[in-house]
Amino acid sequence: MPTNRFSKNALMYEGSVKRIYSSGASSESAAENLLFEFTDDYSVFDWGKMPDTIPRKGQALARLTSSLYEKLEDPKEWQRFGKIKSIPEELCQRGLLTHYRGFDQDATLLVRKINICRPQKMTEMGREYYIYPPKMQPPYLIPLEVVFRFEVGAGSSLTKRHPEYQSGHLFNPPYVEMFTKLEEKDRPLEKTEAMKMSGLSSEKYQEMVQKTSLVAEILKFWLEEKSIRLVDGKFEWGLTAKGELMLVDAIGPDELRLEKNGVQLSKEVLRDFYRQTAWYREVENAKENHITNWKAKVSEPPSLPDKLRNLVSQMYQSLVDEILGQNNFSCSSLNSITEEFKCKLWS
Repeated sequence: MPTNRFSKNALMYEGSVKRIYSSGASSESAAENLLFEFTDDYSVFDWGKMPDTIPRKGQALARLTSSLYEKLEDPKEWQRFGKIKSIPEELCQRGLLTHYRGFDQDATLLVRKINICRPQKMTEMGREYYIYPPKMQPPYLIPLEVVFRFEVGAGSSLTKRHPEYQSGHLFNPPYVEMFTKLEEKDRPLEKTEAMKMSGLSSEKYQEMVQKTSLVAEILKFWLEEKSIRLVDGKFEWGLTAKGELMLVDAIGPDELRLEKNGVQLSKEVLRDFYRQTAWYREVENAKENHITNWKAKVSEPPSLPDKLRNLVSQMYQSLVDEILGQNNFSCSSLNSITEEFKCKLWS
């Protein structure tokens, strides 16, 4: 994997788990690029940055995202997948278009710059809603989280909205649905509303759904070669100045629900811990009752037990090494880590 040294300029945005910088490279293309720095922070249940960190998480996820983007951009990988799955000729010839442009060892990715057209938050008689720009100038981030599901996982929100799909239900091809991306709380969307806020034509919207399904399926194919199950996940897409779809943001266990030996290998293990806390019950109550400015009215989340935090750190590192077939991190094997999760020694 090529390694580049990137120069960070101004901090443009700090999210729950990533920081975005302008590029300080002295080249004409610097204005067209951004730097994504992956941190050791984590976020669950729309809270934002949680009180502690997961050591080396950022390094592991940056390396994994970089490698997966390189494979998705490689036509040979799509040709290999095309032997078992019918796919568009475009992918076999060009690979998938993404925003990825390079990797740096300090947990940083160089990516193409796109515009983020944020909706305006409105409050009327205690009710919150958002107004989206009527027209967005590409290149821009499509303001949707595109969720795919091969299986209804335990605790999936899908069971609340569609009781006919209970835990364990399988989908082939994956079930694809849309959620808001730029609002305070993620909410599911019907096709009509999703198309309106995304600014996509019917044809381009359908192309996004199709490519989401295909990217999910090739990821599943690669992961199965490593005896890792892909249950569900989410992607984000952008629209280029030429009107082409490109995959953006990160791809890893924070965006995908993965399993090995019947154990979750994603931040779902963190969600499982917090679901047992009083803090989580406060959060759910606030959301269900549509409380305005709900975060200010909920107590601070507790920190993770040290043993769980360290085990999750090992999980991220070992998972990345196993998927990539490399030995970048000195950590326990994924099989031994899953056995520790089963024993719940941090309880």
